[in-house]
Amino acid sequence: MSNLTALVPSSVRPGVTASTWVVPYALILSPECDLLRCFDSRAKPKFPGYHAVLCVGDTFEKLSPQTGVSSEKVKQNEVPRWAFVRQCPAHLDRSGLGIDDLLFDFRNTISVPAHALWEAGSEVRRTQLVGNYALHVVQRFLSYCGRVPLDVDHNKDFGTDPISAAT
Repeated sequence: MSNLTALVPSSVRPGVTASTWVVPYALILSPECDLLRCFDSRAKPKFPGYHAVLCVGDTFEKLSPQTGVSSEKVKQNEVPRWAFVRQCPAHLDRSGLGIDDLLFDFRNTISVPAHALWEAGSEVRRTQLVGNYALHVVQRFLSYCGRVPLDVDHNKDFGTDPISAAT
């Protein structure tokens, strides 16, 4: 997905009026079946309040310096925070232009009303991930969001034992 204009309502940031920005590329992380169920047709939404979760990204060339790790690790998807998606050839891109290697940051997600995706339709959806690759990206996103961080000095004695005897 590319060139989606996102809206930040004032309810998200009190005191700030609604604003828009162009999202260069985004992965739709919400299941497609959920999005399809939201509509009987484009004109009649079943669940007008439903939002889709999108992960924002940009070209690998632009974002890779921000990763702080080697390009090879990022390209092998060995860095939990980042998802690398290889280039899309022109014949698989609806615009016919092709898409360069992309990088998506799992820390940079947005929620967009489902009807906005339907209204934008083919104007912004240029291609899609399929099969195990699509499942892999979603699983990595869920794993990243579900991680449980430990204190930096978690090996230090805090007076409590993290392991207890079975009762």
